[in-house]
Amino acid sequence: MKKIISILILSLVLVSLAGYGYAGFFGGGGTGSSLTVPSAFIFANDGARDAYFTSNPTLKVSGIYVSSNSVLEQWNGSAWISEAAVITGPTGPAGATGATGAAGTNGTNGTNGTNGAAGAAGPTGPQGAQGPAGQDGTGTGNVTGAASSTIHHLAGFADTSGKVLEDEGALPTGTVTSSGPPTIHQWPVWTTGTNAKGVSVTASHVACSDANGEPTACTNLTDVAVPNVASYHNSGTIGSTATLDCSTYNENWGTLTASTAATVTLSPYPTNMPFFVRLTMPASVVSTLTFSSSPSITWEGGLSPVLPPVNQSIWFRFFYNGSVLVGQWSTGTATQVNLGLLPGTLTDGDLCTYTASGTLFACNTAPYTLAGLGGINLSSAITGFVSGAGSISTGDTLLSAIDKLDGNIAGKAAVNADTTGLTAAHVPPVVGNTGTTHTLAAPADMWTCSTTCTVTAIAGPAAGSEYQFCIENGTNVGTVITLAMPASVMIENQARTAYGTAGTGHGLTSGGAVKDAICIHSVDGTHYNINNAQGTWTAY
Repeated sequence: MKKIISILILSLVLVSLAGYGYAGFFGGGGTGSSLTVPSAFIFANDGARDAYFTSNPTLKVSGIYVSSNSVLEQWNGSAWISEAAVITGPTGPAGATGATGAAGTNGTNGTNGTNGAAGAAGPTGPQGAQGPAGQDGTGTGNVTGAASSTIHHLAGFADTSGKVLEDEGALPTGTVTSSGPPTIHQWPVWTTGTNAKGVSVTASHVACSDANGEPTACTNLTDVAVPNVASYHNSGTIGSTATLDCSTYNENWGTLTASTAATVTLSPYPTNMPFFVRLTMPASVVSTLTFSSSPSITWEGGLSPVLPPVNQSIWFRFFYNGSVLVGQWSTGTATQVNLGLLPGTLTDGDLCTYTASGTLFACNTAPYTLAGLGGINLSSAITGFVSGAGSISTGDTLLSAIDKLDGNIAGKAAVNADTTGLTAAHVPPVVGNTGTTHTLAAPADMWTCSTTCTVTAIAGPAAGSEYQFCIENGTNVGTVITLAMPASVMIENQARTAYGTAGTGHGLTSGGAVKDAICIHSVDGTHYNINNAQGTWTAY
């Protein structure tokens, strides 16, 4: 009875679909029926279905059938009603397999996925078999090794050819022990063939050896503090007494203020290098200048210093020769002259005469006698006297010898003679004092800057003569000093490695420190060298 009712309902549905333009039929003889949905009404899903009828609203009439997502649906005027339960019958037998359709077009390749994490390394494979030996090298070596050897043995030459090696055996072995625990910085000393000990030597001392040959600090040497050769000290004004530290400062300078006498003590002073002192005379004449030292100063050539005129400077150079402190001196008005004797046999009473150079004595001339002079009357007036010059020889007459002696004496004033009677032409210009602008005067000059100042040098004399100049900042004055060179004159740099540019607008400038000072001397007409310099001096 239930089967008859189902067939009746299905028949009614098919008749209804046919009335709406669907092609449907039930097979003859009651064996089956079918319903065909138009291809336009077959949709992949409900979204596609709804989009279609939104665009074609006139086709959406009550009672039409569509297929959505392979499900038969009917529009009832207000909603889609699934008809799957109505038309689903029992599963029929499987139909025959249809023919294989043509292959569809390949779709585009999808985007590559991200690489996965690297897998853990696999276990190391077994070592491969050793490859064949390589081709022999093309070197030119000619040394032949031993037929065999032992690991860690030494190799040595087997003959005098220098081409054959042999196994020399194992390295020698041995044990070294120490006498007591050595400490850091000790010197090792062997006490036996296998024992060593540590020996301490006082730090910062020269090492010597004791009676056993072991290292020890030297006791027969004296530590000497070597002064800084680039250190200078302005001692300022020096009264009747002053002490100069010539060990700390390689060069000291100052201005004497004593009106009559001054004593300068040199202590301490270096015994392994020369040191210098420069003293400027005060406005009034200093009659005596005494140096105090231990040992006392031995002036070279036996000539004591001749003090210069007021406001001028005198230079001293001292050096200790191991037993004597030797002194030398020089000023703008007098220079120490050393006279020596020519070698030869001297006879008591012989005469000494100057050589042509004026620096040596020839003392092997027999003295003249009254008999040799022809019995001349010593009370007679000298006739024909004319002051001359030159060396006296055995060919000179008494008159010509007197002429030469007078001329020689006049031309060679004693270096320690008084300057009274000299004319202005014989006296160099008075050196400058203190100020801001100054042109240096030949042959020696010193200028003290009271504030920022410019000091102009002059062209030097020809080679063989020289000018000496010094410029300094005054006490507690820390301003820039400009040392200007005239046209065509060059001055060397402070490092003393090269000369600067010649011409107006060139020279040296100081760094502007309180202790800025420089002393220069001419080499020739176009070059100046630096004696010493305190502070920083830059070429411009």
